[in-house]
Amino acid sequence: MANRFYPYISALFLLLLCSCAPQLNTIAPADLQQISQDPRDVIRSVESDQPLLGPDEQRQFWDNFRDTYFLPWHSTAPLPTTAHPFWAIDWITRNTVYDKTLRPLQQQRNALIQRAGQQSFPTEHRRAITVVSCSVRALPTSAPLFYNPQQAGQGFPFDQLQHAMLPANTPVQVSHRSADGAWLFVETAAIYGWVANSAVAWVDSEQIARIESAPLAAVIRDQVAILGPVDQWYGDGRIGMLLPLASPEPSSHRVLIAVAGPDQRAQFTEATLAEDALLRAPLPLSPQNIARLAAPMMGQSYDWGEQFGGRDC
Repeated sequence: MANRFYPYISALFLLLLCSCAPQLNTIAPADLQQISQDPRDVIRSVESDQPLLGPDEQRQFWDNFRDTYFLPWHSTAPLPTTAHPFWAIDWITRNTVYDKTLRPLQQQRNALIQRAGQQSFPTEHRRAITVVSCSVRALPTSAPLFYNPQQAGQGFPFDQLQHAMLPANTPVQVSHRSADGAWLFVETAAIYGWVANSAVAWVDSEQIARIESAPLAAVIRDQVAILGPVDQWYGDGRIGMLLPLASPEPSSHRVLIAVAGPDQRAQFTEATLAEDALLRAPLPLSPQNIARLAAPMMGQSYDWGEQFGGRDC
């Protein structure tokens, strides 16, 4: 009769053992405890401000970068880097994919394909600028799609439609519009995909000339408020975001921010950031500046496709 209690006694014993085990997810590796994780602590202070590139070489790199950054405003066709604009249609057509309920995608498949309008691509050729930070999607929808969520690394948060996040004030080319008009297909030299229609505003030749002739400043801190007149909030800046300066004066910290006006045409208004959050670009490529930019990102959580405002690899 006692034998029938053996399974329960064994299970209770295992539970007691588990309760005594250390919580591995709360134990930091010894290196993290004993070695400073601040990049500024590993550079030689004597040489930390010495540039790694000469001024002429850095200027060449900077000029090349500016040409690439503003390329969407000067291309007469879809950019060469937009190699497979409709890869996600092939993916959902040939594979079993899973929607936000973690069930196989069925009825919505045809609706997504029709909304994308692949057969008529490209329907637009317009120059624009982002007016908010926005997710860039592989299909015109904000709903996620996954591989088999039963498999490790294939469910949440690995939304296969999430390409990346574009900061506000990014030059883009709009080359296509969804069938319902709610989404626009945008291109930059680094990323392409669908953004919400409300995320961009149209720019004209005069505005382009103004922005391209203005000095650019780089945001060097995260979560820094961009404020307009009467403390109107235009969003948060983050490390790496580029903003045109409203004045060529070296001491200026006033920037130009794009907002959508009537008929979705861009209007540029002046705004300010905290003085310690903005530096004129390009920053000298020195160990000190590299560490300065890296330090605030230490300890940040990984964010697939930057879908929650963090950083992807």
